[in-house]
Amino acid sequence: MESEFVDFLNNILYKICGAFPELLPQIHDLYKQRSTSTFDNYIWSEKSLKRALDKLSKQMATFGTYYIFVDGLDECTNYKQLVEYMKELSIMFKMGNIKLRICAASRPELEIGNRLDEFLGFKHEEETQSDIEIFVTKALEQATRDSKWPYLDELQTLMKEKSTSDKYWNPKSDNENLVYLRNNIVDGSQGVFIWAQLVVKDITTSIEEGNPIWEMYDYLQALPNDLNRLYATIFEKIDAAGYLAEALSYFDLVFVAGGSLTVLDFSLMEDELTGSYMPMLDEDREARIRKTRGKIQSRCKTLIELFDRAGENNWYDKFPSLAFVEGNPGVKVTHLTVVQYIDSTFGDTEDRNKMLISRYTKLMKMSLRRHEIDASWWPPDIVNYLKTADGRMIAQYGRYSNPAGIGNLHEFFYFAKSFERYSREPATRFVHHLNNFLHIYRPTWAKVYLYHQHHSGRLIGLCPEDAPDICTVAVYEDLALFLEQKFKNEPRYRDHRRPLLHCATLKPDPSPKIVKLLLENGWHPNYLWEGKSAWEVLCQYFNLHYDSGVMELFLEHGAKPNQRVRLEEERYCFPLHRVFSISRDLSDEEIFRLLRILLDHGANPKLRDSEGRSALDIAEAYKPEMKTFILEYMKERKGRKSLVRRVLKWRTRPKKDSLLDKP
Repeated sequence: MESEFVDFLNNILYKICGAFPELLPQIHDLYKQRSTSTFDNYIWSEKSLKRALDKLSKQMATFGTYYIFVDGLDECTNYKQLVEYMKELSIMFKMGNIKLRICAASRPELEIGNRLDEFLGFKHEEETQSDIEIFVTKALEQATRDSKWPYLDELQTLMKEKSTSDKYWNPKSDNENLVYLRNNIVDGSQGVFIWAQLVVKDITTSIEEGNPIWEMYDYLQALPNDLNRLYATIFEKIDAAGYLAEALSYFDLVFVAGGSLTVLDFSLMEDELTGSYMPMLDEDREARIRKTRGKIQSRCKTLIELFDRAGENNWYDKFPSLAFVEGNPGVKVTHLTVVQYIDSTFGDTEDRNKMLISRYTKLMKMSLRRHEIDASWWPPDIVNYLKTADGRMIAQYGRYSNPAGIGNLHEFFYFAKSFERYSREPATRFVHHLNNFLHIYRPTWAKVYLYHQHHSGRLIGLCPEDAPDICTVAVYEDLALFLEQKFKNEPRYRDHRRPLLHCATLKPDPSPKIVKLLLENGWHPNYLWEGKSAWEVLCQYFNLHYDSGVMELFLEHGAKPNQRVRLEEERYCFPLHRVFSISRDLSDEEIFRLLRILLDHGANPKLRDSEGRSALDIAEAYKPEMKTFILEYMKERKGRKSLVRRVLKWRTRPKKDSLLDKP
């Protein structure tokens, strides 16, 4: 992939400049000339990165040697390009005063070996074999200890006596068979630790289940040494058991969550949303974890790893009563190569969209259930009652507020927005379920939630006091399909006196889809709320709004192009002035586009702000060509208006009598 190669070049340039900072001035001019401009920074292109490295290789002022280690070369999508460029780099820097030494590591791929055959190298497995031997030995000893293996002391002695180099002896007992098996695992790994880890997991499971050693040996002999072929063998076993679709779903969820899911989370995804809200008892939780743990391990075999989450930063930090439940391990993929294999083998299926819908449906359920069963939502007397009796909680027991929990609802709305994106259906059922649950314990939850979003920096300002409800939250969270259905089925929510359009402009990145939906459903950009229109609010925070499409939508629906924008300390300006307040963050092309949109809709560049400056004055101070552009555009617009007036005058002139009409 091109981006993978560009990242590689970026890393090398960054490392060299970090080691020799005095080289930075030499590539600074090239950086400004060749890089691609974006909103807030510059991004090097592949061509400019190569030119910069070439320039550094030829400089003569700085002396030194720098070592670069490239690991997992065989895991790169386009390793051929990387290998060829590494060879080119080594030649480039050989002639300069900075010597670059590159060490590349890879699994034994024939093509990579052939391309690097002219360079010095060694077999990595010779260096890692002793570490793999220690790992395999300890794993087998632990498995035999857990399964109460007979003659355990004799086994440990044999493990020490028979080294992995002894592969040609005839084992006569179970202990000798197990040591012989250990030696073959170490030899078969060829220095690849993940291969040994996956195989040992299967072997130790067989030992714990009491299977005979010869079965394990036959299994080992049938395994391929290549890692991808090993994955193919494991997935064939999963498919034969009828679990392939379910396993792929598990892998997808684990990979997306990045190790943040627990075994309990997977059980929550399978729950139905019944509306029976109550915290989960310890016995129920433990039973769920036990059942789901076995299910994950049977579906995903050795490719999913369960790990202790204690001391890690994760989603459960937000749920104190659920954090680090004993026996509730985290779930993660055993190795990155598993994900790469799944992407290359199953990534292009026709059911990809269905899988994404299923993913976000399950994550929404999990997020909802996390909040429902979290005991910190509930008064202590109710939690204690449930622990000591078999009673059922009812809403009349009282209301309890959990501001921290409310502030952490953002993850649910992210899942809901993703669900709408892929399914093209509103997430109404899930959003209503959340709203009903929260209304029992905190009727003003929407207001509290929006306050938390403002406090965390996701919102520019606070929503008006009496505005927050589920629709306001949906505006903030870009749930366009939910709002569209709400407006269609429940007309009372289409009350144009409610400041939903104002709320939409209080985000740093207002959604064009939400803004368009509100404008088409009757909200007007010039409607005043607390003395300000939504259009004025948008212009006031224009330095945070970079989407010219939102501004164009407002103007097309009647926003005033010459609206006075009130600022702090009784200062004011006009929309054209605000364009130049963000000019340092935009390219010239983007500024010209904003100016063109405003001028097209009748903006007057001669209006003066509270300091007596017109937009023309500011444009001239910023860049003279900006002022020239505005003047020429105004002249062109005046010419168009004159032509339109002449055409209209000609079409509406009095009709003269024709000679043919006379008798």
